[in-house]
Amino acid sequence: MKILIYFFSIISFCSCQKNPAERVSNLVAVDYSGNYISVGYFYHPATSRDINKPKRIVSHTSSSFLCEIGDLPSFLNDDSAWAVVLRIDPITNKVTIDEFPNAVNGPGSIIMFPAGLPTTYVSSWSRSNECTNVFDPETMEFKLRYGYYLNNSSLRVIEEIIKKQ
Repeated sequence: MKILIYFFSIISFCSCQKNPAERVSNLVAVDYSGNYISVGYFYHPATSRDINKPKRIVSHTSSSFLCEIGDLPSFLNDDSAWAVVLRIDPITNKVTIDEFPNAVNGPGSIIMFPAGLPTTYVSSWSRSNECTNVFDPETMEFKLRYGYYLNNSSLRVIEEIIKKQ
């Protein structure tokens, strides 16, 4: 898989030097869908816990993907309240994380924390510093830190590294 991505990137780069906009549109075609393993930590006001679970990331639109929130169950369908929408910048590999639109229930707005944990929590996970909301094409890992408030209650924060299998 890595060889295919590198080949695709080299071809796109070489063939589009005169038109950077075309190069960017070609790179957006990368498909991040597939089976992953998520490891991390779920900071919760009552029940903080380790995350270690298989996940499936699926296409949502031509430029975004659905992923379950932390270790919470989700069906990744059209009313997937406990999922986030991931958008990956093809140039910087930065990941934007948004709430699932029009969900009937679930969290409100998703908050991204690329620079570190909010002061309400102290790091409880050895790989916390890696979670800067990026996709690493070398390791095929999403390195995410995001959170949400549920019904105006305390903040919940998820740090996870999601590796493609």
